[in-house]
Amino acid sequence: MLGRYFQIAIRNLLKNKGTAVLNIAGLATGMAVALLVGLWVYDEVTYNRYHRNYDTIADVMMQSTYNGTVRTQPEVPIPLRDELANKYGSYFQRISLSTYPDKHVLTYGDKMLIKTGRFMQTIPFADFLVDIPVISGRRAFHYDGHRGLPGAESGDDKPCT
Repeated sequence: MLGRYFQIAIRNLLKNKGTAVLNIAGLATGMAVALLVGLWVYDEVTYNRYHRNYDTIADVMMQSTYNGTVRTQPEVPIPLRDELANKYGSYFQRISLSTYPDKHVLTYGDKMLIKTGRFMQTIPFADFLVDIPVISGRRAFHYDGHRGLPGAESGDDKPCT
């Protein structure tokens, strides 16, 4: 009985080729779009969930008006950090700043790497914010008061990669 259904379906496909191609193409397109939308929603819902504190991390943005145009941007003035800590300290356990996306040079020994991106201000709790899985070596942070990059502490044989 099932064989008869397939035989009738193939006979109708061959009889109405134009309609069949249009229907199959529409079905394939619809399924592809539904799959892409599903993947997009999954990516948005699971973004940065690898971080152990993902549900308590916030990104503060600044909204400004220039010539009647409202613009929202991730860049905030540096004094805002102290203002957030003083006025809204009960909402924030830790506050950190990062650089504007630009070309940065990272060096380790005689090796140099130039990449475009943001780099986070090093702070005593950097390990709380930077919860990146380490492939090899061990992750260690140092803090020299104002500046410094996450990397190998003195005496480390192998920095993280």
